[in-house]
Amino acid sequence: MQSLCFRCPPNHSIVSSSNSSFVCDDIASQLISNGLDFKVILGGGAEQFYQNVSHVTPKTPGSRKDGKNLFKQWLSEQRKRNRRHALVFHPYELRRLNLTKVDYLFGLLAPSHLDFEIHGTDQPSLSEMTRIAVQILSRNPKGYVLLVEGGRIDHGHHINRANYALTEALALERAVNSTIGLVDTDETLVVVTADHSHGYGVVGYANRRTHILGLDDSQLADDGYPYLISNYFSGPGASSGKPRENPLISRTYRNGYRQQALIPLRRGMHAADDVPLYATGPFNQLFHRPVDNTFVAYATMFSLCLGPYENEPHCFRRSVTSGTGLPAV
Repeated sequence: MQSLCFRCPPNHSIVSSSNSSFVCDDIASQLISNGLDFKVILGGGAEQFYQNVSHVTPKTPGSRKDGKNLFKQWLSEQRKRNRRHALVFHPYELRRLNLTKVDYLFGLLAPSHLDFEIHGTDQPSLSEMTRIAVQILSRNPKGYVLLVEGGRIDHGHHINRANYALTEALALERAVNSTIGLVDTDETLVVVTADHSHGYGVVGYANRRTHILGLDDSQLADDGYPYLISNYFSGPGASSGKPRENPLISRTYRNGYRQQALIPLRRGMHAADDVPLYATGPFNQLFHRPVDNTFVAYATMFSLCLGPYENEPHCFRRSVTSGTGLPAV
């Protein structure tokens, strides 16, 4: 079975009636209609799943416009299937659950995005949500697929706040390390990658001990000002119609500092760089060279004997430790 842990919400979009050639359900609706067999869903975005407050919603109004209560629908379907399930909206509800009695967990722990890690709120970290997911999913003798996304890395880069993005990247690293400590890497393939790069650069010839959010002290730019080591190609950190600010007069280490950018835009843009992919565990040798993004899905299916790969030779070899032939991913 599959699971999702994410730090950004499943925003539903309104499809224009003029675009009649292609209309699809919003993502929140799809998660309920097509994702009832997901055993763990954790993250933010609760407001996308209901409109009016009820006994099965958070205490603040939602943002849906169609009157649907998708939480009520999820609960109804889980009860019909006689499943052990839990629906939670608050961190304390999540932390007090007896996970040994829950097989299907749906927890949306903020109305919109979960807060940036750097703000240090009581919301669960990516590591905490990942540990909970592994604890539930590891009971499945047939293995599992767990998708964990550090979605707020992207958000930090879009607003040119490198300290936000880098702190979120470290949070993802902790989640990966936590996962590797929880699973048997002889039987569990762990893959870490990104879906795109950002127009973010670390530049200059600063002393190796200089902080990544600091200034290059080796030289001045042609405008007579020092320059930041961390910069963006585009975004709200750019100066529009005026010279760039002298970074010496700014507190470049404070949480809300916005790095300087070249092209003034409301949101920084993605970039076309290849992104790294790291893998450990069974079949990690499949990821030894540059690959297309679609290859990742096929390699995962191959390792789990899914779809066109269900009759591969390794699918019939029994695991030494668990007695099954299927690794988790």
